[in-house]
Amino acid sequence: MRFPRFGVLAATALVAACGSKDNGTTEPVTPTTGMSTTARAYLTEALDFEQDVFYWGDKINWTTMRADVMSKAANAQKPSDTYNAIQYSIDHYFRPLGDFHSGFWPPSEAPGRTDSPPNNPLYLVQGQMLGKVAYLYVPTFAGLNPKGRADTTLAMIKALDANKPCGWIIDLRTNPGGTWAAMFAGLNPLVGDGQFAGLVDNTNAKAYFYVQNGEAGIYDPSTRKNYPQVTASSTYTLNHPNPPVALLQGPWTASAGEIILLAFKGYPNATRSFGTNSSGDTTVPAGEYLPPDSAYLNITAAIMFDRTGKLYGNAITPDQVIPSDTTYNRSPGARDLSTTAALNWLATRPECGGTGSTQDLPALRANPDAFPQSTGPRTRPLNVSPYFLTNRAATTF
Repeated sequence: MRFPRFGVLAATALVAACGSKDNGTTEPVTPTTGMSTTARAYLTEALDFEQDVFYWGDKINWTTMRADVMSKAANAQKPSDTYNAIQYSIDHYFRPLGDFHSGFWPPSEAPGRTDSPPNNPLYLVQGQMLGKVAYLYVPTFAGLNPKGRADTTLAMIKALDANKPCGWIIDLRTNPGGTWAAMFAGLNPLVGDGQFAGLVDNTNAKAYFYVQNGEAGIYDPSTRKNYPQVTASSTYTLNHPNPPVALLQGPWTASAGEIILLAFKGYPNATRSFGTNSSGDTTVPAGEYLPPDSAYLNITAAIMFDRTGKLYGNAITPDQVIPSDTTYNRSPGARDLSTTAALNWLATRPECGGTGSTQDLPALRANPDAFPQSTGPRTRPLNVSPYFLTNRAATTF
């Protein structure tokens, strides 16, 4: 039984190129005479799931791919004997398309089965005043207490706002993802109410991320309903709503962390991002615990778009690139190059006593990372319901 979930994956090396475009679904005759019925069924389930949901599936010759992967487990007798073949399918066919969000874990390593990260400062929401500017450090959110994480973030914002800051810095450089809804339930005072980004799958079905009154979830236009995922215990309104916001990003800003970057695209007031290219995981994976052993298969099923409608699926380039800034792993609030640039920009804002505007500082853009761009709506039928975008979607990716 399939329970799509969202997960966070580390990048792995690219390997050989994928096959040409083909939408075939018939299982070919393969050299698998030594494979047991159990192993064949297990590997077939994994391949079916991959073919059902993979966003860039129209770029893969599935007949060739399935035959190739099956041949890698020709003598498999039990599910664990097929693990290498499943990993091979991702490394050999998905990675060359720029997909670094898909992944596979054996049962003992399956995600979503451990509690929150340890009380390491890099895993805790932190804040401080940098002169007249509020600095908010938002790391990965993971674990079993998303409401608590939302409340902690909200409390930190409230404490900082008591100082009546003229602007805000949100540091996302050690945020590789996690429980996105907890992040936004807590960040609601800064993001504002409403739909702030969305996702589209390979059938062109869309859904939208929203946050309102401390409640974060997904809106399904087909049902015209909100599906809440995390709700903070209280709400809060800033002393100065819609403040100028500077965002710090880097290669460790990924997945749910990148949604925060997207949320400020088209923001009502001035925003500007600083640092280096994000990870490029602006995609949404669907996951399945494979029966009977519950190994976890996580496949990119959708790409994100911002509130202006721009499609992503690739890395996000900051408005002001700080080429030599690799300080995303330093102590929160350190006066590194990106933080200094953000403070300098905020000083130009009228709210902070300046007379300038965003246009006063030219955007310095690096070459974007080589991730494939969307080529338009996908026409291949989706065998699992697009409804996974809403009522069966977990909150972590």
